[in-house]
Amino acid sequence: LGLFGGVQACMLQVVTKVVPKNTLLPYPSVLTLLTGAIFWLFLIAILNVFLRRYFPRHALRPSEFTVIYGLTTVAAAIGAQDQLMQLFPMFVYPFRASQDLEMGKYRQFIPHWLAPQDPSVVEPYYYGATNFWQPYLLKAWLVPISVWMLWLIALGFTLWAWNVILRHRWVEADRLAFPCIQLPLEMCKEGGFGGAVSGRLFWTGFAITSVIVSLDQIHNRFPGVPSVPLGLVASPLLDAAPAPWKALSPMTLTWEPIHLGISYFIPR
Repeated sequence: LGLFGGVQACMLQVVTKVVPKNTLLPYPSVLTLLTGAIFWLFLIAILNVFLRRYFPRHALRPSEFTVIYGLTTVAAAIGAQDQLMQLFPMFVYPFRASQDLEMGKYRQFIPHWLAPQDPSVVEPYYYGATNFWQPYLLKAWLVPISVWMLWLIALGFTLWAWNVILRHRWVEADRLAFPCIQLPLEMCKEGGFGGAVSGRLFWTGFAITSVIVSLDQIHNRFPGVPSVPLGLVASPLLDAAPAPWKALSPMTLTWEPIHLGISYFIPR
């Protein structure tokens, strides 16, 4: 379940980034709280309600929830907007045919094992409309992907080590609340819905948020359907303002229900 959750989270994150208007379930990956991992945990919690009622022996335990969320959120983080999603395009871009003039003099400094350099391999990466599972493409990408995976594994172990070093100070000495982790933590502790993830206040907020976000998604596809504004284009106001305020243009102010949701878990 954890591995499957990681796969679906990474796939939908990429789809949300590439074709956002075609995504029914937007999976932004720029937030600390990864939408894909939380949504998968929510579906597992619904499944566990059914299992507890009709098949209690097969219901998932809190420890199993923790493993599922851990696998899903680590995979989603690696495939997030500022991780692997940007890593490969950044190193392959210098070898595009359109970059011969600008990047030609820098190509000699990029090792062959770091990124594919054959134009017949690089161009399809950008234009698409081709099947990746072809022998020559797999052969060209095998070494670079393996090298970058080794780097990601080393990075993961380094971050884990920093977590071990800082945990005692942050958790036991400073007693930081970590509100962004409270939602999945509560769901894992309760093996689904329970504790702070229950009650009238929580489910009322959940229902209101669902309506607001659903109307926004429907409005994006069918403009005739009204929606709750989630942003304000401040550029016209700033353009008319005197200096130095007009230098802030262009600017768009946005808000999301997740901002209120995180506040729900801040200690009172």
